[in-house]
Amino acid sequence: KQMEDDRDNLAQTQAEFGDYEELDRDLTAKSDELKSKQQALEKLKKRAQELRDLQKELGNYQTLLDLQKQVKDTQFDSENYQKDIMAQGRNLQKTIKSLKEQLADLDDNNQADLSASKKLVQQKPQLLQWQAEYKSCLQKADELKQEKEQILALSPDTKQVLDLTPEQIKQLQADYLALPKQENRVEAAPNSNDKLWYVIGAVLAVLGLILLVMMGTVGVIALITGLIFLGAGYVKGNNANKQNAAILEKQKLVAQKRQGFGQQYGLNPDNLDINNLVANANQYHLKENAEKANNEQLSQINQEVTQLAANVQNTLKKPIEDDFSSVLSGIDELEEKIDHSQEIGQRRMTISSALKQDQQDLKELGLQLQTLFAQANVKNMADYDAVYKDSLEQAKIRTQVEALKKSLNDDLTQLTKTNPAELEQQLHELNDQIAAANNEVSDLQQQNAQVQVKLNNLADSTAVFEAKQDLANTETNFESSSKEYLANLLAAKWIGRSLDLASNERFPKMLKAAKEYLALLTGGRYVDLELGKKLTVIRKDGKKRDVKYLSRGTAEQLYFALKLAFVEQIKDEINLPILIDDSFANFDDHRIKYIEQLLKKISENNQVLIFTAQENLVEKLGIQPLTFTKGNQNA
Repeated sequence: KQMEDDRDNLAQTQAEFGDYEELDRDLTAKSDELKSKQQALEKLKKRAQELRDLQKELGNYQTLLDLQKQVKDTQFDSENYQKDIMAQGRNLQKTIKSLKEQLADLDDNNQADLSASKKLVQQKPQLLQWQAEYKSCLQKADELKQEKEQILALSPDTKQVLDLTPEQIKQLQADYLALPKQENRVEAAPNSNDKLWYVIGAVLAVLGLILLVMMGTVGVIALITGLIFLGAGYVKGNNANKQNAAILEKQKLVAQKRQGFGQQYGLNPDNLDINNLVANANQYHLKENAEKANNEQLSQINQEVTQLAANVQNTLKKPIEDDFSSVLSGIDELEEKIDHSQEIGQRRMTISSALKQDQQDLKELGLQLQTLFAQANVKNMADYDAVYKDSLEQAKIRTQVEALKKSLNDDLTQLTKTNPAELEQQLHELNDQIAAANNEVSDLQQQNAQVQVKLNNLADSTAVFEAKQDLANTETNFESSSKEYLANLLAAKWIGRSLDLASNERFPKMLKAAKEYLALLTGGRYVDLELGKKLTVIRKDGKKRDVKYLSRGTAEQLYFALKLAFVEQIKDEINLPILIDDSFANFDDHRIKYIEQLLKKISENNQVLIFTAQENLVEKLGIQPLTFTKGNQNA
């Protein structure tokens, strides 16, 4: 249907192209006629322009005649006047006046005594030194403050003695050295020997009582000995208690004295290093003295700067802050003022010298001017200027005459014969002819435009070519689509036939062969396959795994086994070569070894062609390859 429509469109386009060619010939004829009319119109316009130019030159010709009547002979030595002595004199007078005004404008006060300003400027190095010392003092103040804080941080007890006088410090040291040393608080425990006296005495007394009944005298002796031992033990124990009481009383007195020292001075004598404390206090006082001296130096510098700021302020007659930056700016301003005053003095000298020279030059010009007046036979400068202006006017007229003659040149002869009224009549007739020619050109342009519109609405050769191309494209598409359809139909028949072969009691055999191939390819790790709603592999230990949980290499081994098993089962009906294109890219060395064994088995009945870009695969399979390189004749 599309080819029929394209053929009808081509026939219609070819018919329109015939009308297009006829109109194109008509347009060409009218275009040639239009071009001829336009050329004639241009000639008329050119002639009209020539007449208008001639008409304009009539005015210049009349001006030439008038100027020639004004020409007269003048005798004037323009070279002397060109010396422009009078102009030089006027310029000198203006210059002298200007120099005098400049001298008057220069204020004499600027030349006043600048000694005060110079003295202040000479103090600028001193001010810079004060500024450096001031910064150094500020830095030193920070350092001293940090050092004092460090002393108090390292020895907090120092704060307790900072307000003490030297005599009080000496008394503190004496009181500390007079303190009794603190002894360890030890209570005398009962002596084991004393207890032994009690034990022996008790044993002998008991033994004496027993023997007193049995042996008489021996018992008495034992009893008396036991009593003696008991008495000795009592005496020794009483002495130990008195000794402990004396020790406790002594320790109490020591504690009271040390506690009194702590209350008096606010210091704990138990952990006090009196020498270090006194040294830190002395060091702290030294820092305070240094800080005081530093502050005095800062105050002195501030006073000096304040006084200098006041002097600068009085000299400049404006407020000046008493900080280093403001004072330095003021001194810089004084330097500029001094430089300006010196520059003014130099200018006065220069202007005075120039004024004297100009006055001398003006006097010499006056003498020269009198000589020129005598040569020109005039009395004053007014008469001299009048003669000069007259000579300039005549020179201007002569120049205009020469310029007009040069401008008219070839037309000068024709202009002497031209009648202005006849020239006006010729221009009027030419304008009428131009108007008529413009109308004809406009009509032809309109006709051409109408023909062009018709041409645009008709198919030209390009449209015919496009219609032919569309038909050719449709025929080509029909042919390629038909081939594709027939190829798909044939492939469908082949696939259907393969499925018929597979379903003709071959599937169980194919599944069995696939199991064998999978076991071979996996080295016996996977030994069985189950095909229900989905494909499942069974490992050697009996565990089942879905295909999606297999590694990529194992999954490719499974599909490779299925494909080879299918080829094996249909070889009696369809026995074709097996083409393998880099199917082992994800196989490791063990899998390649298993593949090699399987390929040897399959190649007994089928031709196997392996395509690969991996040189290591060729080495592992041990097969002599056929090598093809891109760009070669056999590639």
